[in-house]
Amino acid sequence: MQIKSLFKKDIFRSINGVVKAHQLDDRSVWQELDEFVITKELNKHFGKFLSAYLNVVDNPKDPAVTGKMGVWISGFFGSGKSHFLKVLSYLLGNRLHAYEGDTKRPVEFFDGKVKDAMLFGDIKRAVASNTDVILFNIDSKADSKAGRDAILAVFLKVLNEMQGYDGDHPTSPTWSVIWITRAGWKHSMMPTGMSPRPNGQKSVTPMNSTAIRW
Repeated sequence: MQIKSLFKKDIFRSINGVVKAHQLDDRSVWQELDEFVITKELNKHFGKFLSAYLNVVDNPKDPAVTGKMGVWISGFFGSGKSHFLKVLSYLLGNRLHAYEGDTKRPVEFFDGKVKDAMLFGDIKRAVASNTDVILFNIDSKADSKAGRDAILAVFLKVLNEMQGYDGDHPTSPTWSVIWITRAGWKHSMMPTGMSPRPNGQKSVTPMNSTAIRW
């Protein structure tokens, strides 16, 4: 018997050595969910996170609860912080993922992995809520500014981008525009308030408008 036959997965498969927030291709997401192992330690951390999260879900209008919701994940290099955080983001986002003909929601990967029935029930209750997830690497979004509000500025920038605003100029939403011309149409991005009409154009129509103005 060869050692490789003792393993459930192909030991020669490609494995990401480091889990990265921006790496969201189908294969990576599927592998990160499929091969995530719930250890006794992680079982405890999942329980602690879900206890705090579901407290907010159950008390959305109580500022004493919602105003104190914050989770800090710490650990040594290589301890699995990024993988744990990314899996949490997949679960809370509750999106359908597809790979090589199979489709699953993140919670389905945990059916059988989580031995604690109460914990699995909490996971299913958490994913049932309507949650917007913003996953990003703070280094890729930060600028050269320093000071006590530097991290806050990054969070605000990413939140504005998620809402469709320019991260650096949040008072100007970015619109998706179709230019309709005699020769056809093309798609471009422009900030609100600009309505240039090059020669030959008949109209400018934001994607979220209800009618084309001729």
